[in-house]
Amino acid sequence: MKRFATILLILLIAAIAGCDDGNTDETNNTNNLNNVNNVNNTNNVNNTNNVNNVNNTNNTNNVNNTNNTNNVNNTNNTNNTQPVCGNGVLETGELCDGADTGVVDCVHADGGPLPGGTLTCNSTCDDFDISACGTVPAGLVTNLPQGCAVYTYTYPGPGEEQHFIAGRLTPPSAPYEITEVGFGLYHNDVGQVCDTTLDHEVVIFVADTSAPPASPVFIETFMVPGKLPPEWSSDRHIRLTLTTPVTLQAGEELFVAVRNAGSYPNVSCPLLCNDPSLWEEDRNWWSNAGEAPFPWATLGSFGIEATFSAWAIGSAL
Repeated sequence: MKRFATILLILLIAAIAGCDDGNTDETNNTNNLNNVNNVNNTNNVNNTNNVNNVNNTNNTNNVNNTNNTNNVNNTNNTNNTQPVCGNGVLETGELCDGADTGVVDCVHADGGPLPGGTLTCNSTCDDFDISACGTVPAGLVTNLPQGCAVYTYTYPGPGEEQHFIAGRLTPPSAPYEITEVGFGLYHNDVGQVCDTTLDHEVVIFVADTSAPPASPVFIETFMVPGKLPPEWSSDRHIRLTLTTPVTLQAGEELFVAVRNAGSYPNVSCPLLCNDPSLWEEDRNWWSNAGEAPFPWATLGSFGIEATFSAWAIGSAL
């Protein structure tokens, strides 16, 4: 069965501490542990009678704040429970904050392959500002027309590493000529490893049914090289140009399929949109085999109600 994981933003709070030389009654000591009666010490842990440091770790500009909530000038306070919009740090309860948009970029927010730009946040930290993003390419065919703010991923379990994930795309008119296709891969390197450095295979095929055929005829096959350092530590958005454009006739659907790569638990992880309002079950498929005939099943049949991030670019003929 496919594995499914939601992307979480984890705020790691680190306390910096140095070595204690055993002295007491010191002034202007930095990074001391367990010093008594120090004045004006910065970054002390477990200090008694320090001025301005009461239960705070690594805080600057605090005056006698104990277990505070909603203190604007606190940094790295573990006891703060409310997000502070405008501090440029994405916190629980915020969609974004300033330039900190988490894992979302212009490609995610606008629902397609954008030529560039910078995604930012609005002034109330509850929506994205795409004004500095590029424009959506003409002729974009996608299952995420409104974009997606919440992304997740799926990954193959043991023995499923060579299975395909496929997205079905419907052209807006016919005949329609497809010239490019693309999709996203998720990256992490903690726990379940989602590795964007892996070479992987991408195929496209056409069908006149909503379900992919058991033995599809691959119109084109791409071998996509892995992403190498220093780029390996980020999500990957892949854009491929077809050698020969594909013309879709009335009633025909385009399928973009990506073969999962790696060896569990170090595998490729297709990027999905975790927005139930955009999900259509018969547009997202898993091959359940590495070679034809494929016993295709919807991602929904595994309890994954999320949309594969496949897209295409073309034009009406």
